Amino acid sequence: MNYHLKGHRFSEIFEASVEENRRKITSEFHDEVSRAHEVADLIYELASQYMWLVRSPLAADISPVNDILMPCFHKTQIGVYSALTMTEKGLYGAARPLLRHAFESLMIAKFCSVNNDSEIFDKWVDGLDIYFTNGVLKKIKHPDNDEFKVFWSSLSNYSHSSIYAIQPDLSVDGASSEIDLNFVFIGMLQECKYHLLIRHFVTPSMRYYQARYKDRGRVCEIKERLKQLFTESRRSMAPGAKALIRDYRAAWYSD
Repeated sequence: MNYHLKGHRFSEIFEASVEENRRKITSEFHDEVSRAHEVADLIYELASQYMWLVRSPLAADISPVNDILMPCFHKTQIGVYSALTMTEKGLYGAARPLLRHAFESLMIAKFCSVNNDSEIFDKWVDGLDIYFTNGVLKKIKHPDNDEFKVFWSSLSNYSHSSIYAIQPDLSVDGASSEIDLNFVFIGMLQECKYHLLIRHFVTPSMRYYQARYKDRGRVCEIKERLKQLFTESRRSMAPGAKALIRDYRAAWYSD
């Protein structure tokens, strides 16, 4: 950006930049972009196989903390996809606070799912402040919570007003490593989101009714394809990123 009184308006500079960025990024990161979109669509389709049961007259058993699982899953869908869209436009820095919000939602939702009587559930439903570190992270005793802390700390650096926040320019020239990092973050959160859906939101009762009244074969196809996509996504991840996914999918025990 050049701050020049006789130059283009900021809105014109911005729109031209993001359009050019999208062209460059979808070319350089074609596989990452394509995979992230396909995962988002498949998770949405999979969720649609079960969502109708929440208010169905069939009276399927749902999670006792569904009032947090369903909204957190839904908001994470929007947040991660918004971050993906912004990253495609070269707004990789502006996308990261959305990724932090998605990570916190995924952590809080699973924590409440495995701790049905936690006060965190009541606070979330009542719209009260939740102190994420003390209320959630420090209470997880198994698995080791170090990867969760490192990832959350990293995302927090990008979310507060600091030298790390947003980005220095609208150009993506020389920013390939930052953009690639966003795709890694998005891949991590998509896999965690899938776990929350299939292992916590979907109950055995919901699984039974879906298989009886909907397309059980299609669910198997979706799961198999997602397994393939997640395997591809993990190939570009560092050990710490893979460890976070493993730890999120593990059985959790807390105080």
